[in-house]
Amino acid sequence: MKPAPPPLTIGKVCPMSWSSMQGDSKKRYCEHCRLHVHNLSTMSGRERERFVRESGGRACIAYRLNADGTLITPPTRWQQATRVFREPKAAAMAALSTLLPFLFSACSQTEQLPPTLGVPMPPPTTDTQDGKPAHPPKGG
Repeated sequence: MKPAPPPLTIGKVCPMSWSSMQGDSKKRYCEHCRLHVHNLSTMSGRERERFVRESGGRACIAYRLNADGTLITPPTRWQQATRVFREPKAAAMAALSTLLPFLFSACSQTEQLPPTLGVPMPPPTTDTQDGKPAHPPKGG
C-alpha cells in the first residue's frame, strides 16, 4: 500500500530553511514568521491526523516528499520489526542465528551418573590438649 499524499499543502512558502530554525525534528521555531513549524514527515499517521484536525488546516508545516509525490513518513512498528526480512542476507543470518542452538544441541551428549548413596561420616574430633584426633579414622 502506497503512502498517501500530504494531508495539507503549503499555500505560502516560507523563505527560511528548516536547518536555520531552532527546535527538534518534529517542531521548530521560525524567527521570520514568529511561528512554530511542524514537520509532518516525522509524525505517525495518528499524530498527523490529530494535528490536522486540531489545527483546522491553518498551521505552518514542513514535509519531505518521495519522487512519486507521496509523503515520506517514519516506518510503522510492523515495518521496523519485519525490516530484517526484506534483505536476503539479513534474513538468512536471522534464521541461522535462531536455528543454530537447536542444531548443535543434538550433537551434545550428557552422561548422567547414578546418584551416590550413603550416610555421611561425622568429622573427626580432636583432642584439645595436643591437637591430634581422639579417634583414628577407620580404614587408615
